[in-house]
Amino acid sequence: MTKPFFAFLLALMMSVCAFAQDITVHGTVVSKTDGEPLIGASVRSEVLNIGVSTDIDGNFIINASSG
Repeated sequence: MTKPFFAFLLALMMSVCAFAQDITVHGTVVSKTDGEPLIGASVRSEVLNIGVSTDIDGNFIINASSG
């Protein structure tokens, strides 16, 4: 009884991993007043609990798993 259950559970976990895909969110943070890029601005995703800072050109990249 337990072997089929564990086999099913293992197959289910493997199928979830197969559908997981990586996502990338990127952009540029600019000043509202003059449109210049903001260096070192913090960008945070509360959903993913990930935060990054912008580079010298105001660009940021957040890489995360969709799962």
